[in-house]
Amino acid sequence: MTGLRQFMNSAAHHWLDAAHRPIHVHKPLLQCDSSPDTPPPYWENDPDLRIMRYGPRIHRNDLYYCKGGVNVAMLLRLTRECLLEFGRNSGANILVDEEWHCTITKSIVRYRESFRVQVVYSAVIAEAEGEDPRKVAKVEDAKGIEGLMTVLERR
Repeated sequence: MTGLRQFMNSAAHHWLDAAHRPIHVHKPLLQCDSSPDTPPPYWENDPDLRIMRYGPRIHRNDLYYCKGGVNVAMLLRLTRECLLEFGRNSGANILVDEEWHCTITKSIVRYRESFRVQVVYSAVIAEAEGEDPRKVAKVEDAKGIEGLMTVLERR
C-alpha cells in the first residue's frame, strides 16, 4: 500500500468545526487523485536531475472553503508549495514520488453556498542537483467545478 493510501486509511474521517463539534457532510460532489498506475512525471526521469539523498515521506492535509467554483490545480499548487517549503527547511530542495487526493463537498455548516475542499498531498523530500520544477505531479488528473473561485478560508 502506498504512503498516501496508508495515511488516508489511518486518518480519522470525522469532520469537526472550530469548536470540535461534528459537521454533517453531504456525499462528495467530486473526487480526484493522482492515480498511482500512471507513469511518473517527466522530471523524475530527467537524466540531468541527479538525486543525492532521499529524506522521509511527508504529508499535508489542507482544508479550503471556496465560493463560486473550485480550481483544484491551483489548490494543489498551494499545498505542494507548503510541502516544498518544509522540505527546504529540512535541507531538501525537491519533491519526488508525489501523490495527492482531493475531495469536494458542499459546505453545509461553515459558509453557505460554498464548497469544502480537502487536499491530501504526500511526497518524499530529497536533495538533488538542480531545482524543483514547481509543478504538481499528474495535474492533468485534477478535476474541478467551473466558476470563478474565491478562497474564503484555508486550514
